[in-house]
Amino acid sequence: HHYGAKMFTQEFDGYEWRPFYAMVGGGIPFEEVPVALNRRGDKYQVLRTQVDVVKKGNHKVRLKGNLGDLNLFLGDQEIDIPKAGNQADLVIDFKNSGKQDLLMVVNGRGTNGYFALEALSDDLRVINTL
Repeated sequence: HHYGAKMFTQEFDGYEWRPFYAMVGGGIPFEEVPVALNRRGDKYQVLRTQVDVVKKGNHKVRLKGNLGDLNLFLGDQEIDIPKAGNQADLVIDFKNSGKQDLLMVVNGRGTNGYFALEALSDDLRVINTL
């Protein structure tokens, strides 16, 4: 069994993905994200977005939000993000081109505020924003 944020990269029965719309500025309020799991005081909220990778290789994305509460996955591979601060520019190595899932897991212990994910590379497009 995977415990913690990584378990959400597995397909599991009964989990229903719902469409989601960011605010005009691209941010998403934490309180509007459905809670996927509430266990022993750990509350996990999960968002999935698709990116279209025009050319495989390293691409830069900007993550905004309370980084200490965020986990980011490309497929089932965790992307390293700083554990503190509220904005980071990340370089992600996309091994393939085409459409791929990025998964954001928020371990929200009463987290509030906003977060956003933005592609900074011309060869990477966010298809449906988080």
